[in-house]
Amino acid sequence: MTERVCTNCQTVLLAEANYCHHCGLSVVTSSQVERRWCTVLFADVKSFTNMAEGMDAEIVQRLMNQLFGRLSKLVESHGGSVDKIIGDAIMALFGVPKASGDDAERAVLCGLAIHTVVAEIGGQMGLDLQMRVGINTGEVIAGPLGRASEFTVIGDTVNVAARLESAAGAGQVMVGETTAKQVSRRFDLAPVGELRLKGRDRPEPSFLVLGIRDRFESSRHSDRERLVGRDRELAALQAFYEEGKARRQVVILEGQRGFGRGHLLEVFCEGLSDTYHHLRLDPIIATAPLSLPVQLLAAEISGDVHLIPDTASLTYWLGEHAHLADPLARLHGLPGAVGTMDQSAGLEAWKALLETKRMAVGNIIVEEAHQLDIASIAWLQMWAETSGTGFILLSSLPTPSFEDAGITDLEVSQVLELGPLSGDGFLDWIEVNLGQCSDELLAQLSDMSGGTPAHLVELVDAWRHEGVIQRSESGRWELDGGRQLEASLPGSLRELLQARIDQLPRTPRYLLQRCAAVGRVFWHPVAERIAIGDAVEVAAALEYLIEQGWLRRYQDKSLPETKAYQIVNTMVTEVAAKMLPQVLRQTLHQRVADWLASRVDGRHPVLRSQLARHLMLASAESPTPELMPNLDVDRLPIQQPTLSGDLEVSLQAERLWLQDGNVKQALAVLEGAPEAHPERLALRAQLLLEQDDLKGASEVAREAGDALSPQTPPELQAFVWLTQAEAAESLGFTRRTGRCLERMGEFDLQPVHQVQRDLLTARLAFRQGASSLAMEILEAAEKKLPAANSSALRLEVLVDHVALVLAAGRVEEAHGMLENGARLAEGLKSELFQLRLQLLWIQLKDAEEEGDEARALLAPLLKNCSERGLLRLRRQAQRIGLMVDRRRRDDDVAQRAMELLEAAQAAGAPGDRAVALAALARITENAEQG
Repeated sequence: MTERVCTNCQTVLLAEANYCHHCGLSVVTSSQVERRWCTVLFADVKSFTNMAEGMDAEIVQRLMNQLFGRLSKLVESHGGSVDKIIGDAIMALFGVPKASGDDAERAVLCGLAIHTVVAEIGGQMGLDLQMRVGINTGEVIAGPLGRASEFTVIGDTVNVAARLESAAGAGQVMVGETTAKQVSRRFDLAPVGELRLKGRDRPEPSFLVLGIRDRFESSRHSDRERLVGRDRELAALQAFYEEGKARRQVVILEGQRGFGRGHLLEVFCEGLSDTYHHLRLDPIIATAPLSLPVQLLAAEISGDVHLIPDTASLTYWLGEHAHLADPLARLHGLPGAVGTMDQSAGLEAWKALLETKRMAVGNIIVEEAHQLDIASIAWLQMWAETSGTGFILLSSLPTPSFEDAGITDLEVSQVLELGPLSGDGFLDWIEVNLGQCSDELLAQLSDMSGGTPAHLVELVDAWRHEGVIQRSESGRWELDGGRQLEASLPGSLRELLQARIDQLPRTPRYLLQRCAAVGRVFWHPVAERIAIGDAVEVAAALEYLIEQGWLRRYQDKSLPETKAYQIVNTMVTEVAAKMLPQVLRQTLHQRVADWLASRVDGRHPVLRSQLARHLMLASAESPTPELMPNLDVDRLPIQQPTLSGDLEVSLQAERLWLQDGNVKQALAVLEGAPEAHPERLALRAQLLLEQDDLKGASEVAREAGDALSPQTPPELQAFVWLTQAEAAESLGFTRRTGRCLERMGEFDLQPVHQVQRDLLTARLAFRQGASSLAMEILEAAEKKLPAANSSALRLEVLVDHVALVLAAGRVEEAHGMLENGARLAEGLKSELFQLRLQLLWIQLKDAEEEGDEARALLAPLLKNCSERGLLRLRRQAQRIGLMVDRRRRDDDVAQRAMELLEAAQAAGAPGDRAVALAALARITENAEQG
């Protein structure tokens, strides 16, 4: 059995402990701490103090009891939960402790209903009673607070909701920007502008809710001109409908939210020639008992399902069967009914009515049928078992209700399951709703959406709005290579997926969340190590998740003998992982690192990089993991003193190099370690390149090649040949660089090495004057970045891309790319890349003819590079500085040129030596002419 750990302080708990012996947190509640996507509602009585002044305390207490009693029931009826009542204010949560998939909509609908209830209570008590409502959506931490273990939520989302409520007027519902985005299709909103809310440094965009739209009309998107990818399902519905003309048919159209049930029904209904009743149950408000048959009666009698008849109207409509009116009226509680309800007599009356053929319409379509009450489902079964013709179509979320009632076992019933789009269906959707796309964009949309139409709509809309996808000159949609996709996941999708995860049984749900926290791909022993439960429970949960489509089996080349699994798509991975508090995620990463450490011998680059990744994410300073761990899977920086031997030394050197940008310290770490291993030698060569010791780097890279053997893993051999190629390229040896790159082509390269090879090939092309070819190679490398899954490599590609864009004079484009790069470098916490980006900013300022600002940035950069041993970067900065100074006095240019000449001669860099000499020659020529 996996040991129990307190989620508050991570202390290992005693076997029978009810409380953590370190912090006192209840063990029962400690497992409930989660990060949740939640909509928070605040409401308070307007001018309550003035209203209560002069009123008797008992009257005030009776008023508050009645008011908050009604409001509490109202919140619960909308699927929310009351968090607390403080004085004259109420705080309610939607999405905690369990999500519904449309929690923001439920909260706003509840906010509007609050004003109706308050007006009713005020009228009854003769008071001008009004409330104001504020609603905000975002991430919260949900769990017990303090030693009393009172369950609540905390976070900025809560604070903003309270501020919005304070800013709202009497009778108003004010929502934040995130909430507005999620509910704009259901409600009419009016922008208030950016409010300066108390306690907030930046203004908060706010919106007033004006009213509710028809749910089903608002769900029709203008971009859905025709049904896409559902031809088979549409043909099946049409066939079942035709069969209903010969004998009764019950068809259950079953599918998760977002799979397009509504759109499929819309197209199906447009093709019907016969009259039918269309009932649209609200997925938010639960239906009353026997709601289905009473609405059908209303539709038959008045033509309006919402106009419930009275007993007299029913009697008149029944005509010669008027004797059925009394039991039917008592069953449904119709106005004018005499006596108490007799369900048995009422259902018998219904059975007799169905056999009379008095009901003219035999075709019925029910949307959101999972909301049907048990009595209505029993009525459905009675309808199906009655002789005659007709067709009932039930559009429903997956639910056991129909199977439990025996409807699915009837001979006349059919279940049509609606799944995600795939294959030609997915491609058709893209063609209709987006147009021509790059292969990389298609792959990302397929992987992130899982083929769910609603997810595709939300992703495409969000990516268009945020500039994640852009049209190329050829009119094709492409991803912006400098943007991170995980930052663009719409809140509505997180809400939907959170609801689906909440529907899972406890053990599979916890297992999915914990496995997602450590990565999209994981091994079976890792699942056992991080799960809550024993090996048998874990195996059963994994099989359940595979059967339900959450996981699939995966062949991992790094550990082929170990069973591995992959989470179905990256959005599920992100949402499931983010439901766990970060401190727990760090604990899980440490457990995976401990398991990997026992299997890494220092000679397997993939496992070694995986170990480094988990060690870094286990550290307290690590950034929060996003969709996928966007960290460099080949050279990930981390210092972990508990490791021993060569692995610890390499990891520490890499951290000092890539994360701290300090080559001097990184080389010092390697000096005391043996260098017989090719990986160690290649790493030292990379550091010598950074230190601008080009000849020394070339010699050490050659030693790394000599140390290779047939037993060396292919990934490591590729890394060594890449290092040799970089060393040769730095010395200007074009042919030798080409030969090394050809040797790399002999291996089945990992995506990371493929991109690195492309980078070097692009630099060679640029050196030879083929700028267009270099740009093409870089653009091809960008398309491989999602497979490489490396933020550090993404930055490296971006740096080279910006350099080419600046060389082509496309200053504005370079500016946007550098802003994206700055965000990436900040998230990666890499001093090295921040310094490289600073150099590009200087070059950009020079291109924008802002020489003074460029020079102001240059001096601290040069000093930083010297202190850290980044002499190659310093030499590059000196070359850029020479360009910046070209408009200044010759004395300044001469000094910069001499500095560059000295650095180039020391490094053995003929290109920069030529640049410096050319500058000095121009100065001499100018002096002679003067």
